[in-house]
Amino acid sequence: MKKIIGILLAGALVTSAFAVDFTARVNTKITAAGGKFGDTPSVYFLQANNVDQKDADLLEVHFSSDNAGADFKFFTKASVSTVDMRGLGLWFKPIDMLKFNVGYVNYGTFCEHTDYWKAVSGVGVNALSGWSSFATVDGFGAMVTLNPIAGLEFNAGVTPGADGKFIEIAGESFKSTAWGASVKADLNAFAEIPVVAAVSFRDAGKDKEKILAVGASYGQEWSGNFYGFINARMRFESNKFVAVALDNWFKFTFDALGIQLAVPVTLRLTGDVNDPSWMGARLKVTYNMGAATPYVYAESTALRFDDKLVDNFGMCVRPGVTFNVGVCAIDAGVQFDINKAWDFGYSKGINWSVPVTFAVAF
Repeated sequence: MKKIIGILLAGALVTSAFAVDFTARVNTKITAAGGKFGDTPSVYFLQANNVDQKDADLLEVHFSSDNAGADFKFFTKASVSTVDMRGLGLWFKPIDMLKFNVGYVNYGTFCEHTDYWKAVSGVGVNALSGWSSFATVDGFGAMVTLNPIAGLEFNAGVTPGADGKFIEIAGESFKSTAWGASVKADLNAFAEIPVVAAVSFRDAGKDKEKILAVGASYGQEWSGNFYGFINARMRFESNKFVAVALDNWFKFTFDALGIQLAVPVTLRLTGDVNDPSWMGARLKVTYNMGAATPYVYAESTALRFDDKLVDNFGMCVRPGVTFNVGVCAIDAGVQFDINKAWDFGYSKGINWSVPVTFAVAF
C-alpha cells in the first residue's frame, strides 16, 4: 500500500511540471451500529466494511491531458492488509475524433445515478444476481471510440482478459472472448431535441449470452427538471431468445426537491413455470438544504410474477443525510432491511443498521 501511494504521489508531482490534470478520491464505509429485531433481538457496534466494494472503490486516481490520460481503481477488505487493483487503464487521442482505450475498458449507453451498477440484463429471478450496466464491454482489453461529427458516436471493444486471447483457433477448435459495439446519436446536435438514441450489441464469448439493446433518453442528464431513459435489452442464450429486460431510470427536480425512480422489468420467455418474469423498484427522494441534503431511499427485492411473490417479498428503507465537512463528503443514515436479499438467499425478519460512508476528493 505504501508503494502504491508513493507512486501516485510521485505522479501527482509530475503533473505540476506538465499540462496534466490530476484528481483522486478516497472512499471508505463503516457501520456504526446494527442489529436484528424479533424473538431473539441482537445489537452490535462499529463494523468496518468487509465486502468487495461496488458503489465506490477505496481509491480512485485519474490523470488526464488534452489527448491522453490514465485511470486507476483500488479496493480492499477490512480483514486483509493487501490492496487489489480493480482497474488500470489508459487512453489517447491521435486526433480529436478518435479515442483508443487500453487496459480496463468499460462502455455504457445509458446509466442511472441512484445505484449505477444495478442494471438488469435479462437473467432469471432465481439467479439473484446479473446486474450489468455496461453496453458493449467491461474488463481488460482494448476499445476504440469514434466521433465523426458532433452528436454521433461509434464504439467497439474486446475484453479477452489479462492473460486471455480474443480469438484462438487450434485445428478445428475455435474460441472467442467478449466483444461489443454500439452507435449513439444525440439528436440535440441536429434538431435541438433533448433525445439520445442508442443501439448496442455485446457477445460474452463462445457459448455464452449475447445481448442486443435498443434505448432512448429524454431531457438533460445532469441538469433540468426532468431526465429519463428506457433501454430494452434482448438476451440470447444457446441461440435462443430467452428474455427482454426493460432497464429504466427517471429523475424529477422541483426546486430543492429531487425524485429518482427506477422500475426495471425482466420478461422471461423460456416457458418454464419455475422461471417467472419479475421486476424491481427503487426510489430516492432528496431535499437540498444547501449545507445538508436529507433523503429517503427505498428498494424492493425482486417482485416475482408468480405465486411465490409474497413469500419472497422484502425491501430496504434508509432515511439519511449527506453533508460536507471541508473536502470530506459524509453520508449517514439508518437502514432497515425487511427479509433482506443476499446473493445466496434471503434472511427473514427485520435487520437494522447505521451505515456511514466517507469520501475525500482532491
